[in-house]
Amino acid sequence: MAIIIYHESYPTSDSMEQFFDMYNASKMTYLASDLLKNGVSGEEISKALVRAFKAGETAGLDIREHFLPICTQGAEGLFNDCKLSKVGFGLLVINADVTVPAIAKYQLKVVQS
Repeated sequence: MAIIIYHESYPTSDSMEQFFDMYNASKMTYLASDLLKNGVSGEEISKALVRAFKAGETAGLDIREHFLPICTQGAEGLFNDCKLSKVGFGLLVINADVTVPAIAKYQLKVVQS
């Protein structure tokens, strides 16, 4: 009879990590750069993303499930962007500049839903 030793966590292989990353990415339907179309500057989006990461980490979220750094092709060329889950997009919006009318409207939607 074999003895089974219980461990609280088991190491995952690189291929499993890649699978989970792809699975999580498939559920991310928002882009941080979508806010550019609503008058939010790239600098403000970057600041809001940093605050959203910190908020998520502090709350105990697995950041990899909600934020995926990517590059996006725009009219000016490639730029850093981030794919977001619904939770990630909500955290981004909550941490963005409230003086932009589109952000204020998004924030209102978040608290009303």
